[in-house]
Amino acid sequence: MLKFYILTFIIFFVCCENAGFEDCLHGKPKPLYDKEFPGVITHHFEIRNDYSIEKVSFSEDYHITILQSGCEKFTQEFIFNFNSPPFFPEDGQFLAIRELEKLGSQRNDNIAYKAWADLILARIDALNKGESVELTKGFFASIKKIISENYFQITIKLSEESH
Repeated sequence: MLKFYILTFIIFFVCCENAGFEDCLHGKPKPLYDKEFPGVITHHFEIRNDYSIEKVSFSEDYHITILQSGCEKFTQEFIFNFNSPPFFPEDGQFLAIRELEKLGSQRNDNIAYKAWADLILARIDALNKGESVELTKGFFASIKKIISENYFQITIKLSEESH
């Protein structure tokens, strides 16, 4: 009887773990990076109930976490972490934008990120005020920064709704 309960639990967990995306407009989130991407040291991608999390390390001092969520209105958060902060915070945000450009130029299925990076650069003044900015009709971005003496984090949020 115990085997039955364990088997039922396993089936329920496997079948229902990713049920949050089965009827979504954009389908299940997919990883944006892989271990073959230039400069990637470690890579991990996992789909949870209603979001995915992707962790990419380029060095001990630099890594990215990407959260993808939303069913009807898709959202991606790129969280860039620098353990050795750049000399100027602006340098960190431009490194993050450059990473979006690089993401868009390395794989054909990610080509849109090059365009988003260009649009973010064009609207950087408004984004630096902490506002959610409409980059193009129905597509928004925001930038949030956390700066300390030995740590710098910048989050670029791309979404189909204002946030």
